[in-house]
Formats: sequence, structure tokens, C-alpha cells
Amino acid sequence: MSSQDQSDSPAVERDQRAIAKDLQDNVEQLLTAAVIELGSIARIAAKPEVAEQIEHTRAVCRQALEQTRALMSELDPPVLFELGLGAALDWLVEQHSRRTGIAVSFVDQTGGRRLDGEVAETLFQGARTALDNVARQGRGSRVAVQLALVDDSAMVDIRDDVGTQAMLFAPLEPELPSRRPNTEPQLEEQ
Repeated sequence: MSSQDQSDSPAVERDQRAIAKDLQDNVEQLLTAAVIELGSIARIAAKPEVAEQIEHTRAVCRQALEQTRALMSELDPPVLFELGLGAALDWLVEQHSRRTGIAVSFVDQTGGRRLDGEVAETLFQGARTALDNVARQGRGSRVAVQLALVDDSAMVDIRDDVGTQAMLFAPLEPELPSRRPNTEPQLEEQ
């Protein structure tokens, strides 16, 4: 990942979170209101064909609502912020497999270390883009995604069964030593 990609990443992620919030605050609420109001109208419709058409329109609104929620989750996946990168990549490969029909496996080799913050956001966005590229090229039928720690970096390795590969690296923040209260006796100078 180039330094330009990394410097743009927080701005892109902020924009995606803002779009997801706008979708939730506006589109999701409007669609929900439309489904409820159409239900009320259908109950008082005099002609069965009108009620049938209203029910069809409600179904379309429900489908739009489901797609809006899926898009919100794609733009700003809660699992990334709640559970960290490993869980988010596991969720991403499952969603990608379901959406594209491509078999995607995921292996987390971080030894249970939780990766979050900018490192997680950068690698998650890169992995999503790489998986989308594999689907767009349409040559592979299986993809393997691996998350690992390499020296002082986190790495996501994505490979398909026809030789396409993407390796993403992001430097890790140093882990701070735990702060324990000092229980040693202290000498005071006089």
C-alpha cells in the first residue's frame, strides 16, 4: 500500500461512515415509514386489486430497506469497531462469498491479538477492494485470505486459485506495557 493510499484512508473512511450515517438517518427511516403507511392504506383499500398493488409496493420498499441496511454495513461495518480486524475480515469473506458465489476462506494467524484503529480500517478497506477486484476479474473460483503479524506490521494476504495475489501491510502501533501500581517500598530523601 503506498503512502498516498495510507494518508487518504482515514478521510475515505470518515466519508464512508458519514454516508452510512446519512443512509441510516434518512433513507432507512423514510423506507420504514413508507412500509408502515402503505400497510395502513392496504387495510382500508376498497378494491382487492388496489390492496394487492399496495402490498407489492410494500415488498419493494422492504427490499430497498434490506439493501440499504446491507450497504450501511458495507460502508461502516460495526464488527470492525466492536470486535477488531480478525472478526471483521471473517465477516467480510462470508459476505463476499454469499454475494459473489466465490468460495473464500479466512485464516487468522495473529494468535488472538486484537487489531483495531487505523491499522484495522486501512487493512479492511484494502482487503475489501482486493476481494472486489477478484470478483470483477471473474477468473478465480476460490480465494484464500490470511491475516498475520510480520515483524512490526500486520499483513493481509489475498490469493485466488488462478494466481492473483494482493499483500497489504500496515505498521502496528507499539503495545504499551501494562501499568501496575508500584508496591515496592519507596525511600524518601530528607
